[in-house]
Formats: sequence, C-alpha cells, structure tokens
Amino acid sequence: MKTMFQNNSAKLLFGLTSLIASAGVSATTVTFDPYSPTEAYVTTPIVEGGLKFETRFYQGVNSPGTAPGANNGTNIFVNGFSTLHITEAGGNAFDLNSLDLGISWYNNNLADSVTVIGNLMGGGSVSSNLNLTQSFKTFSLNFLNLASLDIGTFQSGDTGYIALDNIAYNEQRGVPEPASLALLGIGLAGLGAMRRRKTV
Repeated sequence: MKTMFQNNSAKLLFGLTSLIASAGVSATTVTFDPYSPTEAYVTTPIVEGGLKFETRFYQGVNSPGTAPGANNGTNIFVNGFSTLHITEAGGNAFDLNSLDLGISWYNNNLADSVTVIGNLMGGGSVSSNLNLTQSFKTFSLNFLNLASLDIGTFQSGDTGYIALDNIAYNEQRGVPEPASLALLGIGLAGLGAMRRRKTV
C-alpha cells in the first residue's frame, strides 16, 4: 500500500517531468502561402520554405479553392504524372516530420495510395505507403537524415494530381528555460525535505 509520501512524490515528479518535456518543440513548416500561385514545368523547380521541389512533368501552386479534391482554404502544391522529388534547398540533410497529402486534379477515386520514399544521406532508404482521400490527411513520418524525398504517383495507375501542404521538417526540441530548471531544482529539494521529515 502506497504511503501519502510516495503518492505526493510521484505526483510532484510527474509534474516536473511534464514541465521539462514541454519545454518546446519547433519545426520549419512549408505552407506555400507566401508563394504566388502559378504553374511551373520540368525546367522550373519551385523553392519554398527552404525546400526545393522538382518533377519531370507538372507541378504548381494553386490558390485556395481552384483545385478539385483536397483543399484547406490556403495555397496548396499540386504534382501530377511523375514522381515529385524534394530536397533541402542548400543540399543539406534534413528530417521530414510530417506532411498533408490528398487527391487533387483528374483523379475521381474516393481513395488511392502513394509510396513515399526517403533517400538517406550516405545510402539506403525508408518508405511508407500512404492512403489518400479527396480531403487532406496529415501523415507523421519522421524520416531522419534525408538526402531527398520522393512522392510517387498513384498506385491505382491513375495519372491524376497529388495535393501537398504543411510540410514540417527539421523538428527540434527546445532547451528548458532557466525558470523550468529552477522549478525542477526546487521540486527536488522539496522531495528531499519531505523524505527527511518522514524519516525523523
């Protein structure tokens, strides 16, 4: 049977741990909102938010509501008929944390799937098969140390377009603030005092 001291200690320790863990998580998110809606072809890569997007056939940024299928009320990126190749604009390694994908132009399927392949720095790859619908879905992939990312065409063989938005990459956990560390110290000191009082 747990004592009151043990219960209080566990609660205090949990609270302090949660405080430190929530010190902050930040990632760069590419939204395409700053990009002027346009169409870009194979000879014109699109660079946005620190990432470079290249395809062999068609890619573009559509303004809100102009594309059928997946929409979220903001600018979205669309790619069709060929694999979309994404790299960090400066050629550096990057971590892909999550992205929003959906079905867009010229694919009337209610659901379809694509394969996303992360090509690792130094060789090798990781991949995931993603099931898409006519609405955006967020996929948390957490592919780390990538040289590039390839988003394939629809596995059904449909040559329609994939919609893409909100690409979160290079997520970093924040360093605990001095105030959080001070609270941790006070909490640990309090635990020590409670233990001494209990043993006296």
